[in-house]
Amino acid sequence: MTCARIARPIGSAAPALAFALLPKCPACLGASLAFAASLGISAGVLRGFVMASFATALVLLAIVARRRQQMAAFAVACSGASIVALGRWLDLGLPVLVVGVVVLYGAALRIYLTGRCSR
Repeated sequence: MTCARIARPIGSAAPALAFALLPKCPACLGASLAFAASLGISAGVLRGFVMASFATALVLLAIVARRRQQMAAFAVACSGASIVALGRWLDLGLPVLVVGVVVLYGAALRIYLTGRCSR
């Protein structure tokens, strides 16, 4: 049985993009938190939601990578995810986050567009 060659990799990268685009400057952070608070969402809940989405996307990507026998590309995706997470936690700046997202997204594309399915 063959797999479709083209999937929807944008859904896999959406949590990484959301994580990378969280506000960095104090004024933007204050405005975002005020907006979220007006919706009844606290900062801790918002950050937890982003981290849970990020982890879920990696788990789903791992399942697809295993089926398509692309575990090396999944290791590259995990490296990109680590770059994004460390860039956020250590406040390394937007260029580091962009590099992490590009690595993660590129690996996700490689997983989705190459490999064979095994069931």
